[in-house]
Amino acid sequence: MTPLDVVPLTDVYVYQAAIVGVVVSAMVWRLGKIPRLQVMAWTLAVIVIYLRYGSYGQQVFYSNDQLHHAGLVDRFVEFGPPSELQWWVLTSRAPFVLPAILLVTAGLNTTLALKTVALISYLYLTQLLIRVTPKLDGNARLLQLYMTAVGASGLFFSALALRETTMMLAVALFLLHPSPRIRSITIVALFLLRPHLAAALLVGWIMARVARAFRTQRWSPSYVVIVISIGATIGYFLFILGLELGLGHPNTVLHRGGIEPITRIASNLVGLQFITAEESTVSFSISSLLLYRLVMSETVVIPVIFLLTAFLATRFSELGRITLWSFSIYLGLVTNTAFNSFRQNIPLMPIMGLVVLLAWGGRRQNSAKRSYPPVTASSRVNYET
Repeated sequence: MTPLDVVPLTDVYVYQAAIVGVVVSAMVWRLGKIPRLQVMAWTLAVIVIYLRYGSYGQQVFYSNDQLHHAGLVDRFVEFGPPSELQWWVLTSRAPFVLPAILLVTAGLNTTLALKTVALISYLYLTQLLIRVTPKLDGNARLLQLYMTAVGASGLFFSALALRETTMMLAVALFLLHPSPRIRSITIVALFLLRPHLAAALLVGWIMARVARAFRTQRWSPSYVVIVISIGATIGYFLFILGLELGLGHPNTVLHRGGIEPITRIASNLVGLQFITAEESTVSFSISSLLLYRLVMSETVVIPVIFLLTAFLATRFSELGRITLWSFSIYLGLVTNTAFNSFRQNIPLMPIMGLVVLLAWGGRRQNSAKRSYPPVTASSRVNYET
């Protein structure tokens, strides 16, 4: 690790980061205080990470996926676009990498270009979530940012060369945007970024529609358990199908039955994946992992409160149903993989938090007016709880 005082403040990377911060600030200035503060915090975080770890160290800080993304960009810029369809579908991570390639071509540092794409996704996501929630001020707005994972955790991932904030945005657009064309584009983008997440989201959306059409019982805690159980089972078989179609290994699965899959799914439901993860795949100590959960406590709070909201509801919103089905199917997929961390749940957390916030808002308005508020076409959110 490079000491803080080794990399000078006059380094070109620092200048570029400051310029990006100024330019993006100017672009979002009219949107208000929140995006301005987000850009300021991002700029500071990006510079501090670089000063602390250096050019190479920042690419392996927290996750070496950053190094992989930088390699994709550099190879593309040096050798041009690959002609193999398989590369574009399985390797490119095009929705995250291609915008960074444009920025690098314009002269920006590779890692900084990727982080800038992550920042733009983060800012867009924040504004999207603000538009579909009631107007809030002060502490209530801060709570909203926290509960939709665009507080500390969103800022953290936007300051890294990782695809998380881009996936968060894609999930939110798929579930909230009124245009079928945009939803189709975002599910394709999500497939290129993380195929099993796209599959879980699409199948979850279908299952929620089917369950609604053939609903035979009232929403209840037992119904939530049924959804989680069926969803996780669907995810299990989707994982096997994906291996067979993609890799030709139909029998390569992590678990076959018994208590293991139940405990792995349960730990994922509450954001504590490391409890049941394979020791060989955990690169941090338990104390470090607990510290991460403390600093980014929303990664535990959001799924827990989302589940509590689902269990305690007598009626659950359409958005909540789709999210619960998708989350359950997704867990059935990811708990079959050896590398399972809270990062895998991050893309779904803004929507889980949004479901909770709208449930709270719906209850308050229902208590005050004894009626449900209208649903706008732009939000596509059902306030029914």
